[in-house]
Amino acid sequence: MPSDAIKAEEMTEYNFGTAVAPEGFDPDASGFTNPPPGQYQMEIVTFEILENHPWKGKDFDEWTGNQYRPHMRVTDGEHAGKTIMDFLPIPVPGSSMPRTLANRWANHIAAFGFRPPPNALVPPGFKLHDLIGSKGLVSVEADTYDGDRQNKERAAGRIPVRVSYFGYLPIRAPGAAGAEQASKSATTTSGASAPVEPPKSLDVDLDDL
Repeated sequence: MPSDAIKAEEMTEYNFGTAVAPEGFDPDASGFTNPPPGQYQMEIVTFEILENHPWKGKDFDEWTGNQYRPHMRVTDGEHAGKTIMDFLPIPVPGSSMPRTLANRWANHIAAFGFRPPPNALVPPGFKLHDLIGSKGLVSVEADTYDGDRQNKERAAGRIPVRVSYFGYLPIRAPGAAGAEQASKSATTTSGASAPVEPPKSLDVDLDDL
């Protein structure tokens, strides 16, 4: 121990300052251990945005928009506290979003209680921060990509994972006021309510990567 360290008996009180928590602070955090493949109830803890991200797909050449990265945590069961991050397209002002990317975005926010109407990419009055604290069902699968992160996970004896493509479902079907955050007020625990199918307007095409 450094000789200049202050011992507990040598101080009468420690000054925490303002003690304001940083954005994304989570008193229930347990590190960044991913859950194994499976389907879990998760809560969005925080998110980040990467601007001017290029997207490519089979039904469009290239679209430059933003990338939305939700940080999600398993809320119950054996793997409660484990976390995962996804990488999703998000609408940007003044740019027409390709169909497949728009459907992926809708699949995500609809699962967390904010299903868009047929003629818009977000519900009326929706704010991105509304997603924080919302709960939905998230499918996690093995990540077979041969990349640095995945190879490090394999070298450590772990299975690299990712959120499945179109891997979101609501915990329960939203009521008539679909824009209201049904999942945030849900008290559903494992096995309480059967998950519903994604809205038929979401075009789940696994080949449109």
